[in-house]
Amino acid sequence: MDGKFKSKLKNRRGISRLVFILIILVAVMMIVVSIPIYIYYREQSKKIGCTQSLDSGTRQLYDAYLCGDIHSVEDAKKHITYVMNGWEDLCPANGDIYIVEDKESEKPYRLVCGVHAEDRKERTRLNAENVFEQIKTRVKELQALGQKYPDAVTVKLNGEELVAKRVTEPTRIKYGTDLTSDLKGTVIYFGITGDFDFENPTNQIEGSVCYFNFADEEYAAIWYLPEGFWGSAYGRIVDN
Repeated sequence: MDGKFKSKLKNRRGISRLVFILIILVAVMMIVVSIPIYIYYREQSKKIGCTQSLDSGTRQLYDAYLCGDIHSVEDAKKHITYVMNGWEDLCPANGDIYIVEDKESEKPYRLVCGVHAEDRKERTRLNAENVFEQIKTRVKELQALGQKYPDAVTVKLNGEELVAKRVTEPTRIKYGTDLTSDLKGTVIYFGITGDFDFENPTNQIEGSVCYFNFADEEYAAIWYLPEGFWGSAYGRIVDN
């Protein structure tokens, strides 16, 4: 009698243990599944917030332009900073905000986000030109400190720090990194006159940035003289 009771107790404990393990596994699976869903909706919320913020800002710019208060990009930025109570937090995802001027458009000034812009080629172009200016400034600063040819410089883009690497010959990444083998994410390269092997030398001052290559997952932007900016982000591919 005692043996049967102990056997039943053991079985019940065994079943309870199994049920407990299953509950834990289900809970873990729910957490694993819910994390990507949470991230997705969080990012969607940020995108919606950014879109609403920039739409409101663009309308404010247009009204001010019609009133004759906006005459330049600098005026536009000052106005937005005032009416929107700041500039840095216009995008909830820390996207860099650009003011695009187009005198031929009905709305000559508009706001574009470096993270959420619908026109992805334009987004790459604006981000690339932003980084290019930072690199030129940072290279001059490092050269003033005695680093004639810095191996790398750190830039900030959309709330993140990125490292731009110096190269001594063109990398010519013409397309996004998703279409380029052995590359991931955003990559940035630059060359400096006097240290750069280039078959089309220019009259640039020695020590200045003479080459620039920026690529995100989808598009690439390249700069050198005399070509200027080109690459898939500009819809123009140079073969040489």
